[in-house]
Amino acid sequence: MKRFLLLITFLLLENASALERSLKLSKMYEEKRVALIIGTNSYTSFSPLKNPINDARSIKRSLVKKQFKILYAEDVSKREFKQMVKKFHNELLKGGTGLFFFAGHGIQVEGRNYLIAKDSEIEAKEDVEFEAISLDFISSKMKSAKNRLNIVILDACRNDPFSRGAGGGLAPLQNARGMFVSYATEAGSVAQDGAGKNGVFTQALIKYIDEPIPIEQMFKKVRQEVFTKTDEKQYPGVMNNLLGDFYFTLPKSEPSQKKNIQTAVNTKEKVSNITPVKTKKVVEEKQKVQATYIKPHMIRISKGSFTMGDNNSVGDKDEQPVHTVTIKKDFYIGKHEVSFEEYDKYCADTDRPLAKSRKWGRGQQPAINVSWYDATAYAAWLSKKTGEKYSLPTEAQWEYVARAGKKNVYGFFSDSKSLKKLAWYKSNAKGKPHPIGKKQANHWGVKDILGNVREWCLDTYSKSYEYTSRDGSAYSDEEEKFKVIRGGAWNQADSALRVSNRFWAAPTKKSNNDGFRLVKEI
Repeated sequence: MKRFLLLITFLLLENASALERSLKLSKMYEEKRVALIIGTNSYTSFSPLKNPINDARSIKRSLVKKQFKILYAEDVSKREFKQMVKKFHNELLKGGTGLFFFAGHGIQVEGRNYLIAKDSEIEAKEDVEFEAISLDFISSKMKSAKNRLNIVILDACRNDPFSRGAGGGLAPLQNARGMFVSYATEAGSVAQDGAGKNGVFTQALIKYIDEPIPIEQMFKKVRQEVFTKTDEKQYPGVMNNLLGDFYFTLPKSEPSQKKNIQTAVNTKEKVSNITPVKTKKVVEEKQKVQATYIKPHMIRISKGSFTMGDNNSVGDKDEQPVHTVTIKKDFYIGKHEVSFEEYDKYCADTDRPLAKSRKWGRGQQPAINVSWYDATAYAAWLSKKTGEKYSLPTEAQWEYVARAGKKNVYGFFSDSKSLKKLAWYKSNAKGKPHPIGKKQANHWGVKDILGNVREWCLDTYSKSYEYTSRDGSAYSDEEEKFKVIRGGAWNQADSALRVSNRFWAAPTKKSNNDGFRLVKEI
């Protein structure tokens, strides 16, 4: 089938001042970001579509990486569609950047655009206003929130069936002052749906959205790729009325030729959208950090088998079923959690803002307020620097080390009284995390594996162990939205430190409770 139009519209609020619309690069990290994403394949009265939900999911994954809070739905009714828009509006009232993405059937009637819900029943032109969702309704909700910047992405495939000689696609957007508009093909033309999981345009968009370049340059690359891959049959159109620069992915530093930069769209469903804040103190600290690296102190762990899960029958359902895991290769694991001293080197070398330390200091304090994406990026950076392969531990590797050959509730110990020798937690931490390595090591020489800060694992969180691997590799599921965190923290009760206890969070989440340690391949 043919896909009729992918329209991307960047709506700058007309009542926002030039000062409000132009942010310094350092401020772009602070701005709240929220996206509403809807994909519809199945329809009551329209032909089914193949790719909209695939496209919606792909866009969702891309925006999660850009620290967007995600509101997401598939195959929604008219009522559900409007409810999602109102919920989106409520989020936009908090300020920041808003993005709306729709993939599915769209229709234009007399120059006005409408989106088709799953249960829309349209037999005549007069039905459209009542059975479809007006794009004007959505854009007006976004504008009325008076947040700084709004983005609309429409991947719709339907023409005007009620006009003689009507061309394909939605109508060109009117009143486009302060907007950036991009079509998957020239306005009013049709675009191929593509033979793969996504359309050609969507594939190119996802490919180049990660490059830290202005939007104009990015869409030149998108256009060139689409034009080439379709044998010059599809030519994405662009209408650019933006007043400043715009980046999907932030560059490392302020472009020297620009003083003001248009906001950037940087990325979950139920996402806790916490981004680094550059205070004066943090900037001063950053200037003192030299851009080198520190190789972590690693402990070699021998391969072997262990029983994973709640073998003491005191845990939760997600710790079941209890099963045997066989680690087939030796590996190294960090003796300590990664410290601020180590992590700050990475921030200086990559020109990233320092993670917030609150009032507890930096140096040998465990690095906190680090997301799963931050932790994996650090591991990749250190791997490149050293030529060795670092990563987050898999959940199985983490529990294997935490147990250290034992089957006790706390691994090394079986009671909370003895646990104080091994870990910082609510009863002994005095309301704060502590410098790494101050507690007793477990049987395998690893310190702070329980308590102090929870530790990110490589795995996607699953509600049970039914489908996880038995060889110690990481569990991955693109449709699940959380990552695993283990070990308990300084502000949690002793029960949180059970070796089989599992926590989960959005990969964008940053918390005073959470840090990480690394493993290294042998």
